Amino acid sequence: WAVEADRTSAPAGEVKFNVENSGTVSHEMVIARSDDAGNLPVEEAKVVEDQVDIVGEVEEFPAGETESGSFKLEPGNYVLFCNIAAHYQQGMYVAFTVE
Repeated sequence: WAVEADRTSAPAGEVKFNVENSGTVSHEMVIARSDDAGNLPVEEAKVVEDQVDIVGEVEEFPAGETESGSFKLEPGNYVLFCNIAAHYQQGMYVAFTVE
């Protein structure tokens, strides 16, 4: 239960994410501006998305597949996480910096 990034930073502008689901259940990848990747607000086993600054999402997709998305990101700190119930709390997040 982890989100692993080949790189944890990128230059500002259009950033493309290729998201591989190497697990055994469906996942998604949500991108939110945050200085504290491991301390997002959680209720009922999910990050409360209207309490964080969501800037993009690769919607839920099945195990064994790869999806992608491009997002215009400004400089700052972000967190990439899966917001399927309990996945964030199980460690499915990583800090990401846009320079």
